[in-house]
Amino acid sequence: MAMALTSKTHPYKAGFEPFPSDVYSIPFAYCYRCSYSLKYPSCDVHCAKHIEDTFKRVVAAESVAAVIVEPIMGEGGFITPPPEFFPILSEICRKHGILLIADEVQTGFARTGAKFACERLGLEPDLVTMAKSLTGGLPMAAVTGRADIMDTPGVGQLGGTFGGNPAACEAALAVLDIIEKENLCGRADLLGERFRKRAAKWQSQWELVGEVRGLGRVLWQRHSPVDAACPDRRANGRGYGCARSRAGPRRRKERCADGPAGVVWDSSRSRKAASCQP
Repeated sequence: MAMALTSKTHPYKAGFEPFPSDVYSIPFAYCYRCSYSLKYPSCDVHCAKHIEDTFKRVVAAESVAAVIVEPIMGEGGFITPPPEFFPILSEICRKHGILLIADEVQTGFARTGAKFACERLGLEPDLVTMAKSLTGGLPMAAVTGRADIMDTPGVGQLGGTFGGNPAACEAALAVLDIIEKENLCGRADLLGERFRKRAAKWQSQWELVGEVRGLGRVLWQRHSPVDAACPDRRANGRGYGCARSRAGPRRRKERCADGPAGVVWDSSRSRKAASCQP
């Protein structure tokens, strides 16, 4: 079901078919390159209201169990929706009696400057999924939600072989303590603001830098496809606007059109932001 939900075919879905049917995808709120060729705010947040059209043309609202959404799109490029998006989407879901589920697996636990990105985006979901930073690396995931929903299954109807792993539970408690004691939400905002200031200078200097978006330390620098700015980006890994990273022991990827173009350090010895310019 998880692979059926993602829209990213490679490396996740390709070769693993078939998937469960009746899973439908609609475009996210991406104002920088709108899927509907509109401009914010004159668009009246058409991307949020478009789901009503989906209920008329694709699947009936009464047949939809839930709408699942990332508060900030993760692998799609840390896309942050406009402030009106989630209130409108929530109202539509409530009108039709559809559960709204927030996927906070990537954005949860202080990464956006709050415990959860929902807090900063006006989103009050019925269910929240979380993992990753919850335990600082140990395998653990969780689902929380409204009591009337969570109490619906009978005793023993939900669970698994690895449920309640004591080591993972201790790690999760330690993570929550550290977030509070070390004010990691505030630190995410601090580092994010430092990066934004530097990225704003890049935007004014270079046409290649199209947009800087995100919340807290969940930030993304979108590069415009300006070939003239870097005619040999792929041949020269140190070229203007390029960033290279490794993904696995033998896999290497180059982010020339998308991706963070800088790293922020913060220590007693060095407080600086470094771009990938030659």
